[in-house]
Amino acid sequence: MKDFFTRKAVLIISPEPWNHLFVSKHHYAIELSQQNRVYFLNPPGKKYAIEKTKYENIWEVTYPHFAKGLRYLPSFVQRFSMKEKISKIQQLAGVKFDCIWSFDNSVFFDFSFLSNDVFTISHIVDYSQNFQLAKAASTARLCMGVSQNIVDLLRPHNPNTFIMPHGIAIERAKFADVQLPGVNSIKAVFAGNLDRKHFDKAVLWQLAADFPGVDFIFFGSGGQDWKRLPNTYYPGVVPSEFLLNYLRKADVLLLPYKVDEFPMELTNSHKVLEYLEAGKTIVCSYLADYADSTHLFKMVDSNDQFSQAFFEVISNLPVHNSPENMETRKHFAYQNSYRNRLREIEVLVSKTLTNQ
Repeated sequence: MKDFFTRKAVLIISPEPWNHLFVSKHHYAIELSQQNRVYFLNPPGKKYAIEKTKYENIWEVTYPHFAKGLRYLPSFVQRFSMKEKISKIQQLAGVKFDCIWSFDNSVFFDFSFLSNDVFTISHIVDYSQNFQLAKAASTARLCMGVSQNIVDLLRPHNPNTFIMPHGIAIERAKFADVQLPGVNSIKAVFAGNLDRKHFDKAVLWQLAADFPGVDFIFFGSGGQDWKRLPNTYYPGVVPSEFLLNYLRKADVLLLPYKVDEFPMELTNSHKVLEYLEAGKTIVCSYLADYADSTHLFKMVDSNDQFSQAFFEVISNLPVHNSPENMETRKHFAYQNSYRNRLREIEVLVSKTLTNQ
């Protein structure tokens, strides 16, 4: 049973659409598509529709909204509505789903309407994805969370709950000969949604002001209100499959979070593995899920230590970015590829089927 994900029809329920910047749901879909038919369910739209993606064996599916206030209606009405939509989606796709893998507990949050031959997974990768969590977790066959604090939310409702950390799509990275902007010899890079409330942009501004001899390059969407200094650069969004090329050109990678303000949401980040694969030194805020792997980072206990930590790194780059240290970071990232993650999940599915 270890080869569960072979020749199956898998429905992935995602809170982000297929045309979103690719994140975990998209990467799992691509990995699954190597040996399965994958149907990627977008957030609710106006009508039922299905469209082939550019990936072999992946279809993008859209369906109309549920009735307003569904969560307040009696359970049997909820289940009837969900069953009706899944039936129409199956008819549209021309398949019967073997597995429904949900990353979104705001829709299809009660799996009890499904027959026992459909394997159901509730997989939470964002602490704020906490809508109908109890019902979704209790009716799923298997629950997973990317960090311990999410697992702690899920496990009271389903003892078959496990940590499944973020992955990295190394196999889909594409090579490009790139250069970073700026005239200084040291390059510090930050990549992410520049308008995301969790990032501590004040730290990045202060670093740029304190170290005019370093070029600071900020990749990502947003950032229109960010300060512009002579040594700051905003190239915008880089396609995810090419981002690693830019990260590898950096001397220092930055990841300042408002950990004190968002302590539960910021124990982990999918960006960490991309940074680690680049190999270069990472100066970051405290990440609880990496507390046992501090040798991989220059991690500060509080953000007021960021400037000093950054100074220590750029003052001794040959040591921090030595071939040995870079290889250690890269090796850690490779161990956490989505391909390996899917193998780990397949083991959990097998154990679940054996024990239930």
